[in-house]
Amino acid sequence: MKRFFQGLAALLSLGAGLVAAPRLAHAEDPELNPYECLGRYEAATGNRTISQIKQEIKKRIPELDNKDEPKSVNAMKHCVVAMLMSRTGDGDAPLHYEIAVKNAPQEPGYELWFANHYSMFRGARSPVTETAEVHYYASLKKLDALRASGKYRAYHAVVEEWTKKRLMVLYQQDGLHLIPGKQYPQKPGGLYRPSFSVGAIAGLSKDTRDFNRKGDWNEARTFTLERQFANSDVRAGGASRPDPYLKGLKPFEHYAIPRAPLRYHLDAKLRYRQNPIGALDFTYDQSHAEQAQITSFYFPAGCGLAPLCNELDGSKNGLNDVNVRQIGGAYERVLPLYPLFDAKVGLSYKRVHRVGVVEFLPNKAEDFNLYEGKLALSRFVGSDKITAELGYTYFDMPLGQGPVAEQSRSRHIRSALLEYALYSPLVLPSLAAGEPSFLRTPTRGWYFYTGIVQDDEQYGFRTVTKRDIFLGSRFEGSGIFDITLQGTYATGKQTFSSADTGMLYSDPSQSYNGFRTNLTPQLRIINPDAIPGISWGFDSLMLVFPISHDLGLKKASKDYENIRAGVEMWGRVFSPVLGPAFLMTAGYNYQSFYNINNGANPKGMHLFMLNLRMGWGDL
Repeated sequence: MKRFFQGLAALLSLGAGLVAAPRLAHAEDPELNPYECLGRYEAATGNRTISQIKQEIKKRIPELDNKDEPKSVNAMKHCVVAMLMSRTGDGDAPLHYEIAVKNAPQEPGYELWFANHYSMFRGARSPVTETAEVHYYASLKKLDALRASGKYRAYHAVVEEWTKKRLMVLYQQDGLHLIPGKQYPQKPGGLYRPSFSVGAIAGLSKDTRDFNRKGDWNEARTFTLERQFANSDVRAGGASRPDPYLKGLKPFEHYAIPRAPLRYHLDAKLRYRQNPIGALDFTYDQSHAEQAQITSFYFPAGCGLAPLCNELDGSKNGLNDVNVRQIGGAYERVLPLYPLFDAKVGLSYKRVHRVGVVEFLPNKAEDFNLYEGKLALSRFVGSDKITAELGYTYFDMPLGQGPVAEQSRSRHIRSALLEYALYSPLVLPSLAAGEPSFLRTPTRGWYFYTGIVQDDEQYGFRTVTKRDIFLGSRFEGSGIFDITLQGTYATGKQTFSSADTGMLYSDPSQSYNGFRTNLTPQLRIINPDAIPGISWGFDSLMLVFPISHDLGLKKASKDYENIRAGVEMWGRVFSPVLGPAFLMTAGYNYQSFYNINNGANPKGMHLFMLNLRMGWGDL
């Protein structure tokens, strides 16, 4: 009897062991390298169309319901599906990243891939910073826990390096962080820690184009409208010119109007960032342009020998310096509003103090308010992305000089842009096999965009309107070569209203119609995509060849036609001591105004620029 009960106990134990065997095997899930997810993703997308990748997703979805496999294996499978969905623009990608994180709660690698979805795929003009940093800091926290438990593997060192690098890139617009934890080396507890940082841009240039983002970048139009106004009946072209024998602009005055002032500027900001508030900035900008503004349009080239000139123009060469100081604040945040879209909101206010802009009064100071708002909306259309942007800037100008009825001043700049980014792999020519062939190749994107910018500036009863309508394409190849081609139809006109009737009239003598062609080839000498981890020194370096041509579309717009070409270097450096990214831009251009000359040679200008940025945006 005793042996019977012993045998029964053994049989029951064996049965219990057979029943419990699968669960005991899952009690300690196998450790999987999270880079297996990346490897499977690359294998599933190599030389495949987006349609084929979508078919791959459909094939893998049923495999996710296997209840008998270890959770760590299921996590890896969900991760692969999530990556494939990120590539195809599927809005369900975050759901599968969440399941991967839930099924492998100790693995920091899945948090890294989840964060990359918001920092590298999603966003409108900027990454979804606040959502991405939640998962980057979760990765750092899990890495610390693995280190403490003795389960920190060799591949986790790579996860840690990639996580910290992506956080550095995410924060590169901030500049130098003043409180430890968010700047390199980041701390696991830095997520909700308030961050204060300083950023700066220092620039020096000698150029026909204003570095001020609110300035008019079409110098052919600017110089044409200046020439036309100077030669109008109310200035040098009229009987009111102090010396009647000098009526009308002379050839040397036409020649003198195109100019390339020496300019330098310093922009600084103090940024407060905290999840989930976003980024708040206090800004200070200072700029100076030597001999940039025509002092009197009676004598745009200076007084010369005119006996009455000094009554209207105190400068001998007709130009005076311009100084601008701006103090204000700004706010920006990218909001993930899927399944609708991602939205970027930007608002700013500045108090402007400037000297040297008022005609006849080179020392007169102006103080006014400047308001700016920007909205960008972006969403995936399959694997591609469509982005719409709207911008509005209002200059609350002070009253001008002259009769009361003509003192009213204001300026409005409105802009709209629509961009379609093609991210599908393309069949492109290749020499990889030693002979010409065509391969399906992933690219960094082929962008098609169109937009309009309109600048209306009121001077009493007169309004000067400048309008740019542009269409362009930018191709960012899979290799080292990128290229941008853009055409811009630029117009300028002057309208005025009658004080008696209120009717609006156009002044045909004050107008510009031109077409600008921009071609910008680029070579990536150092490719940031090839350096996913931290590499001190140059992280990115590009050689750029900007070329532009301004063509006048009517006779009055042809004087200042020009061609411009040069070479520029764009680079990004990460500092091992300070932590933030430093962005450097340096370049030389030569610009030829081939329709005007001094009696012998067409007017040509040697131009240069140098900018150093700590934080503050992309190249």
